Amino acid sequence: MEFLFTATMRFDKDADIFGFSWDQYVRWSGLSHLTEVVSLDHILNKVVVIPDYENPDDWNYIFSADEMSTGLFTSLDFVLSRLKAGV
Repeated sequence: MEFLFTATMRFDKDADIFGFSWDQYVRWSGLSHLTEVVSLDHILNKVVVIPDYENPDDWNYIFSADEMSTGLFTSLDFVLSRLKAGV
């Protein structure tokens, strides 16, 4: 089994995703018991770690499916190092 890693921003009352507010999301979804959403849904949760596609070393960690970048990576150390560097 291969484990994959990423880091995303949370979607909550302080977020505004493409003009879609938290209050609108709660009304639409009916999930009024939630205070935040953290998921792999890249529409609600922006990916924080963006690889340098021009850097061949980054391609050692980028997980792609059908030649599409997924926002997932094969190394937790890679993700954590990018978070620490503010990339």
